[in-house]
Amino acid sequence: MELKRKYKEIPSNDGGSTVVVKLNGRFRRNLSSTGMYHHLSRYGEDLLRPALIGVVVVFLSTLFWLIQANPTHEPSFSHVVGFTQAGNGTHWLKAFERIYADFLPLLS
Repeated sequence: MELKRKYKEIPSNDGGSTVVVKLNGRFRRNLSSTGMYHHLSRYGEDLLRPALIGVVVVFLSTLFWLIQANPTHEPSFSHVVGFTQAGNGTHWLKAFERIYADFLPLLS
């Protein structure tokens, strides 16, 4: 996988069946699907990174629902109140309810 991420094979100019191996550019090495797989989980060998990414995703989605003016309605970036509602316990409760409701279809 590491060789696939770092290098690419391109056909040679002579028209034969030979190929030339070239180094991929930074963009392709780091932002391709193989590159993201490498950075996010070290090709499935590191379990801590995906667990931390999952916690961050849940935290950010909670934060998104928390700053909504009315978290029981459909989300809209035009109705974002901001962090002034962070002290309101009802908003916290509604935000967690929305997160769980969003994850329920994934469990079945």
